[in-house]
Amino acid sequence: MLEIIARDHRCQPAEIALAWILRQPGMTAIIEADSPVHPGRLARAKTLALTAADLAAINGVFPPPVIRQPLSRQQ
Repeated sequence: MLEIIARDHRCQPAEIALAWILRQPGMTAIIEADSPVHPGRLARAKTLALTAADLAAINGVFPPPVIRQPLSRQQ
């Protein structure tokens, strides 16, 4: 689903995911760039204009939590 939205916006799925996260109240993104190209792509996420349909599609797959909860720990 992120791939479809990214194709519509002519960007990478990671940019769509970050653009969505940046619009969530109380959420913070910690980004690790593993390539010299990534910082520029990820910086563009801040200026992406996601449509209401884009946001609804993303929220349908990744619904924001309704209460505060700790992140799951992976071992």
